[in-house]
Amino acid sequence: MYSISLIFRPGTYDDDYDRLDAAISAVAAETEGYLGSEAWISKDGVTKSAAYYWSDLNHLRDFAQHVTHREAKSQFPRWFEGYQVSSPKSVRCTATAVSVT
Repeated sequence: MYSISLIFRPGTYDDDYDRLDAAISAVAAETEGYLGSEAWISKDGVTKSAAYYWSDLNHLRDFAQHVTHREAKSQFPRWFEGYQVSSPKSVRCTATAVSVT
């Protein structure tokens, strides 16, 4: 499994941000191999994170090369006071439940 994570400090959003944010979510969901996403916000509300997951690197690359994603990526500095993107490879782990008596 592969993921792409955006950790950011929000700035000022506008209609363009809202449009591209919705479009990116739709593009991700329509990309083959898409497994889902999750979001996080710090207790103080200053830092946010969004993570998207794909079954393999080729499908993640398809998303990254999509014109809508590239448009949104080029606009990050416009809406975020600071941001960092990371793309770690995740290893799927499985566990077996054990009953303790």
